[in-house]
Amino acid sequence: MPRPRFETDTIAAVSTAPGKSGISIVKISGPDSIPLVKKIFSAKKDPEFPERTMVYGYIVENNEKIDEVLVCVMKSPYSYTGENVVEIQSHGGFAAAETILGILLAHGARLAEPGEFTKRAFLNGKIDLAQAEAVMEIVSADNREHLKNAEQLLEGSFSKKIKQLLSDLRKSESLLEFNIDFQDHGIEAVRKNDIKKSIKKIIKTLDAMIASYKTAKRIKYGLNVVIAGKVNSGKSSLFNTLLGKERAIVNRKPGTTRDWL
Repeated sequence: MPRPRFETDTIAAVSTAPGKSGISIVKISGPDSIPLVKKIFSAKKDPEFPERTMVYGYIVENNEKIDEVLVCVMKSPYSYTGENVVEIQSHGGFAAAETILGILLAHGARLAEPGEFTKRAFLNGKIDLAQAEAVMEIVSADNREHLKNAEQLLEGSFSKKIKQLLSDLRKSESLLEFNIDFQDHGIEAVRKNDIKKSIKKIIKTLDAMIASYKTAKRIKYGLNVVIAGKVNSGKSSLFNTLLGKERAIVNRKPGTTRDWL
């Protein structure tokens, strides 16, 4: 069954966060990405766009130089999306990148939806669903442990465990069916205890995975902690120590801290 056109056309978007910066990146992915960029890119020599090589030149529209850029081509299937991908590195800020994006859209590219580059990577078999989710976790990570967990997920650690569990389950299932087939002959082809051990091992692995999810959830969302105690018992001092800075007023007089912190 052919995929819908919106999943196989050429898409473009500014892939760097908005704001002032040294460099902005405009990304294009799809079958027409390379010829489309060739239409608007000018260099001293006719660019052959060797893979994973930065080519220096200008984005040009109506014989007017729009911006000085570097262009990098990653050809299918050796790219993030699995399609032909071109990255245009322009000067940072809003105007340059948005102008280049507008020119690409005027020449036939479609504005990518949020997360569409990662969606295409998934549809083209470059990453699985867990890894696609990991990409979003990396982008939204706000502490080192969160980032570390997301990186492990992206490397496929979760997917490998799932594949191993499926393999172990199929093995246990086949041993069980093997025993059933020989039951009529009064033969125990495989000891029941061995099958039980195999299933218990699978359950233990699943329990560990559930526990690790709970830990990862705490790392991602944090914990709600209430410091409670008698008046003037040192709650504010403890709060400041945990925080590493003076956030709560500390005084010998009781009842100094009256608000939620």
